Amino acid sequence: PENLVAYAESCMYSPKYRNYR
Repeated sequence: PENLVAYAESCMYSPKYRNYR
């Protein structure tokens, strides 16, 4: 569903994800 896409995008744009990278 579209919700899943939004969730993935949110994670990528999340500060936590950036920290992980």
